[in-house]
Amino acid sequence: MRFVDQVIKLRVDNIDPLSLCNNGAAPRAPRHGPLFPNTIRALIVGPSGCGKTNLIFTLLVHENGIKFENVYIYSKTLDQAKYVMLDKILSGVPGVKLYKFTENQTVIQPEKALPNSVFLFDDVITNNHNIVRSYFTRSRHHLIDVCYLAQSYSRVPKQLIRDNANFIVLFKQDEMNLKHVYDEHCSGDIKYSEFKDFCMTCWRGGRFEFVVISSENARDDGRYRHGFDKYVII
Repeated sequence: MRFVDQVIKLRVDNIDPLSLCNNGAAPRAPRHGPLFPNTIRALIVGPSGCGKTNLIFTLLVHENGIKFENVYIYSKTLDQAKYVMLDKILSGVPGVKLYKFTENQTVIQPEKALPNSVFLFDDVITNNHNIVRSYFTRSRHHLIDVCYLAQSYSRVPKQLIRDNANFIVLFKQDEMNLKHVYDEHCSGDIKYSEFKDFCMTCWRGGRFEFVVISSENARDDGRYRHGFDKYVII
């Protein structure tokens, strides 16, 4: 194989900071701070009772969590105590609204959601995923962050959802699910044996421990983490 450099050059520059998302203005400061991508498309995966909803609650109320102006939740279990508590907290914040959906056909499209919002899909694995796909493919252009909570990584549709995720939170997984994650997000920069050892080391602390894979970070600068804030150097 040989690569032949040409005299005439055509370099492709990154124009995202000047794109329509910023209305042509100067680049903005990061929306969520250094721990998160500027626009989040997250998969939060783990068995029932592992702490997924508790993690979401923390992301929404902690000062170093996700920044937002509105919250949308599609879930069959909106009566969970943490969502009831979240409703009470947000109702006391001027200008912030919480929108809730319990049926697939009532969920609005990304174009109709308010900008600078976060949309949560909580364990809707048995439902039609077209609306979830629309958020994982189009939410970025409307400054909407999306988080999908599921019990099994392999049961989340790969096309347009797993493939577009840029922030993956993994509570303890079995071998099959762990291999799926590795093949789709990690095989280019770490051996599977190293990746498995990294995950097992993090999960050894207890059932509420989790691993983070942030695909927009460099390999040794936040791509692999134990929790949100402990970066792992490969």
